[in-house]
Amino acid sequence: MDSLNQFKISLRVNNQITITRQRLAKKKERRYEGYQTKSLSQSEINSLVIRYATQNGLRTSKKFYDPKVRILPAARCSLNPFQQALLLDITSRFQRDNNAKEGGEKKLKKGYGSPPSVKSFSHKAGQKVRECGAAVDILCNGKPEKCRVITLTLPASGEDAYKALSDWSGYATNRLLQVIRREEDEHYHWFYVWEHQKRGALHAHICLYHEDGEKSRIIGEKLVSKWRDILHDISRFSMVDLLFSKGFSRRVENHEMQSLNQEMRKGCGAYFSKYAAKTSHPNIKRSIEDINTINARKYPPSSFWGRSRNLAKLCEESSFSYRYEGITSDDSESLQCEALEVLSQFDILIQHSFQFKKELDYKGNGVLTIAEGESHVFYVSPSDYQHILAHMKFLFEKRPTSAIPERSKKKPEKEPLRLLHEIF
Repeated sequence: MDSLNQFKISLRVNNQITITRQRLAKKKERRYEGYQTKSLSQSEINSLVIRYATQNGLRTSKKFYDPKVRILPAARCSLNPFQQALLLDITSRFQRDNNAKEGGEKKLKKGYGSPPSVKSFSHKAGQKVRECGAAVDILCNGKPEKCRVITLTLPASGEDAYKALSDWSGYATNRLLQVIRREEDEHYHWFYVWEHQKRGALHAHICLYHEDGEKSRIIGEKLVSKWRDILHDISRFSMVDLLFSKGFSRRVENHEMQSLNQEMRKGCGAYFSKYAAKTSHPNIKRSIEDINTINARKYPPSSFWGRSRNLAKLCEESSFSYRYEGITSDDSESLQCEALEVLSQFDILIQHSFQFKKELDYKGNGVLTIAEGESHVFYVSPSDYQHILAHMKFLFEKRPTSAIPERSKKKPEKEPLRLLHEIF
């Protein structure tokens, strides 16, 4: 039996149930074409280390050790700890020299004056945002007025303003969240999403929940007020006026800013699914020169989304995942039948299936394992989801996760040290 033959079931708080069966197909050797694979001498390895450190800096040096990056695999495996320390020491020394040449300026943290790394709002991030919205719907329990949606926009236009907000997006997010944290109230649940407007400017959506709807409204007003102060500070840091509107040809006043603090009228999950889908799945019919696509790639935020610890804990409690490895196809089919029997007692709103094939390299030894399988996805109503969650936990929570016996973790006993007079 192989650990790649497995059965997996996962229940997500956005009322999604996924059943997956995966089996081993075959193995094949990975060929490193176009890369140097010959064994290198000691002097060649040392010169290679120094060349990477001096020419490419610390970022490439880290990639040099990353097993996922196939750069001279034979040379990477030949490095000893002394050479690794030598590489990092040389790199840090060259960085200090470069900073001294530039006047000794301290390197700014990404999102706090330095451009963020080019990222994309992934499909998994969109799924997390939907789960957060569904968790807030559970808290509201049919009373959406307890939830507030705060929308914060950028009055200025132009690429210099877009870049300034992108460079200081981490600072802006931290300042906004401090308003909620300083309340020191554990009943607040929040999450945020950064999105690009059609013109290419970043703007933020914050979802805030509290049992007392009046407290949510007050905090929402504080966030809108704090947003103008944050833009004023970023304008001072970046020397770009983020409050100057070219349409008005002047600075935007408080009552003219398009920042909103409104009640959630419908379900939070459905409301934020729109932003998650818009950001993670751009329209393929758009032109390549679409301004939103270009600026989303050029001026991303430091983090596209985030959530509070309370909300993350609630999402974890309302979800369940079980994976059983090292089983035969018959055992996997019987487990799937048990899960489908539970689902047959409830109404399935949406259901679809798909097959997949993927390559895995667990040990990094150049041997690829090709696994294939199929997944079945079901969507149910929120009330039915809670019953199904209880059923699945009862069925699978106390079952073992693997049919492969665990290896003994005991280390072999060392030979007792003999006395010196016995040796000589």
